[in-house]
Amino acid sequence: MKIKIVTDSTSGIPQEFAKKENIGILESKVFLDDQDLKELIALDFVESY
Repeated sequence: MKIKIVTDSTSGIPQEFAKKENIGILESKVFLDDQDLKELIALDFVESY
């Protein structure tokens, strides 16, 4: 049996680190001003706070 660590995009783990360590990241959908944005693509983690 294989086991993989998976988290969501609100964890703040950088994509480069996750790729290097084989950590799966599930994207969270963000709704901002009636726009449906993919958090990892449209928003910087720091800007979202």
